[in-house]
Amino acid sequence: MKKLFSFALFLVMNAAMCGSLLAQPSLVWERIYAEQFVLIGLKTASIEDIAVDGDGNTYAVGYIPHQIEPGKPSFGAGNVDMLIIKLAPDGTELWKRYYNGSVQYSIDEAYALVLDEQHGYLYVTGVSDQTPDYYDDHTGSGGNLTTLKYTTGGTLVWEQHYVGPGYQDIGTHIDLDGMGNVYVAGSSRTDSLDEYGERNDLVILKYAPNGTELWTQSYNGMPDVYSQMPSDRPEGLAVDEAGNVHVTGILDYRSVSDSAVTLKYDTYGNKRWEYQGGGDDIALDMTGNIWIAGFGVTKLASDGTERWSNPGPVTAFVLGENGQSYKSYATRTTIELIKYDTDGNTVWTETYAPEIETDEFGNFSIAVYDVTLDEDGNVYILGSKSDPTTQNDLLILSFEADGTFRWEKTYLSTFERDDEETEGSDERGHDIIVDHDGNIFITGKSEEGDGDIYNALVLKYSQDGTPPPAAQSFWLEAECAQVGSAWTIQSGSTQASNGAFVVRRGGYGYQPNGGTPSYVSFPYTVVTADTFYFYARVRGLTSNSNSFWVSNGNEWTLWNGLPYGETYEWSMLPLSGAELMPGNYTLFFAFREPNTQLDKVYITTEPGLPTGFGEAAGRCAPDGARAPLPAAALLEVAPLQVYPNPVREQLTVESAGPTHVRLYNVLGVEVLSRRVEGRVQLSVAHLPAGIYMLHVEGQPAQRLLKQ
Repeated sequence: MKKLFSFALFLVMNAAMCGSLLAQPSLVWERIYAEQFVLIGLKTASIEDIAVDGDGNTYAVGYIPHQIEPGKPSFGAGNVDMLIIKLAPDGTELWKRYYNGSVQYSIDEAYALVLDEQHGYLYVTGVSDQTPDYYDDHTGSGGNLTTLKYTTGGTLVWEQHYVGPGYQDIGTHIDLDGMGNVYVAGSSRTDSLDEYGERNDLVILKYAPNGTELWTQSYNGMPDVYSQMPSDRPEGLAVDEAGNVHVTGILDYRSVSDSAVTLKYDTYGNKRWEYQGGGDDIALDMTGNIWIAGFGVTKLASDGTERWSNPGPVTAFVLGENGQSYKSYATRTTIELIKYDTDGNTVWTETYAPEIETDEFGNFSIAVYDVTLDEDGNVYILGSKSDPTTQNDLLILSFEADGTFRWEKTYLSTFERDDEETEGSDERGHDIIVDHDGNIFITGKSEEGDGDIYNALVLKYSQDGTPPPAAQSFWLEAECAQVGSAWTIQSGSTQASNGAFVVRRGGYGYQPNGGTPSYVSFPYTVVTADTFYFYARVRGLTSNSNSFWVSNGNEWTLWNGLPYGETYEWSMLPLSGAELMPGNYTLFFAFREPNTQLDKVYITTEPGLPTGFGEAAGRCAPDGARAPLPAAALLEVAPLQVYPNPVREQLTVESAGPTHVRLYNVLGVEVLSRRVEGRVQLSVAHLPAGIYMLHVEGQPAQRLLKQ
């Protein structure tokens, strides 16, 4: 569902364009879902579908590697759980559910969701292993097409499992009719493991709201060519209010060229017609016409009669009001956007042609993932483009309904933002949607450092100019900790900032038992609800696992650190993405491996590894707790004031004494540095619009929005 844009970047850098750039969206929040203990990076976290309700709450589904028990590694490709999440408008995690089928070492993955906001339910479909002894009894299935019903409060209402004749059945699309009946489309294996090849039929199921299976239909596009190993799969599902089911999909034959099919079934499961075409996406209008995309864009009447067809490449497609449709795709160096009217005539064509920057081998890549519309008819494209410094970055483009370019936005991973020495990471998009307030929601995945492990992303952007919530961060060290007898503090050195905690007594078999002498504890106070990320600066004198137990007042998790030798290194703790409400908290560390040295702890709402030693503690509250400064438009860091925030041209700094102010962009590049004393005005008019980090000597970093 998308629209394309034609825009040569190097030709439109004029005043009008620059004015549009000032209105580009700001990142409100980002949520990262990852499993820190994947032993084999064959299966990493993924968000597959997303929806937003009328109150601005976000629902997302996908999968994540399963931990058998805290601190134990997952086993890669064969051990993942369904992940179902609900986030509040401010990004706070309202609830998170993991669905693990009846088989322990199993694949449980969610691929699609549909929200019944009127009745307060969420439906999810995917695949789940339910038969542990498949290899001994081929009458069962190693993976069942699984459909789950939750309340919007996160309670599981029912689950249903479709078991086909072969090895695996997968649900990939889900929709509702006007009566609340549930329709699922997927694929079903028709062969067993002891047969050669892979044969799949397209399968459609209908469930009543209470979970009763009402009917099942399967489709085999080429039953007379069984030797060609046909593999039929759906790529789009659309159900109207009356329960008429429209499916488009791909017929994949190993020795024959792929073809596409579009099917219509009535509400009782009777096939009404079949059309050879489409294959990638499908949409309905209010009068029963059907639009399909695949090897072009085609409009069908409700009886399956072809009204018009425009051949050509399509990666993303969206249907707007009054029968206007948009398609987008990428060439080798551009992204194309085409708008059609209801009769199939081309209204306009736009081309996004960025200035090409190749790597040392001359490589350049650009891609389109998804396209959508807002209520005003503006078009949004989710894509990516390569950069020689940061590799493959997510790209968001927006155009008005007449094709006028609005803005361009690039997303860099936290890994790229926080490590200027990085060779970059690979980001890939999945979905983009826009709510009725114009907020943009994006799903995708981002490579975690070097290697092939990807973290799942959910992003929210605002277009109303509202600045993101102020960052909250804590630097914790000896002054703000209570140290148990199992630890000793060593004096500061060039390798330890103010003193490091060293495990003097430890053992591989140690388990936390509630005894306070075992702990190093850091109290801290959260001012504003947000998602916090935990980091530790650690070294070890040996090449042991250098591990310790970590708890934020709840369950203990075993952290395994790798750094050892003469230097301390920052590492992310397993307490990643903790949703914390305002209040007092205590972070605990329990001893594990002897000689593991814990120097600093950093807790922040800005994910990304810190650099250097960090600020000195020195300002512990009487009870030992550390609290960040409250969020405010005026950033008060006594005896210094910095304002306004957001800022357009002049940033005012008032300091009672000499200090140093530095401003960094999202890439971590210093864009402003100035020694100040008294009242000083700093010009920022030359800086592009976006989010910056303001660093004042001896104080926590603060987010600054440049408009």
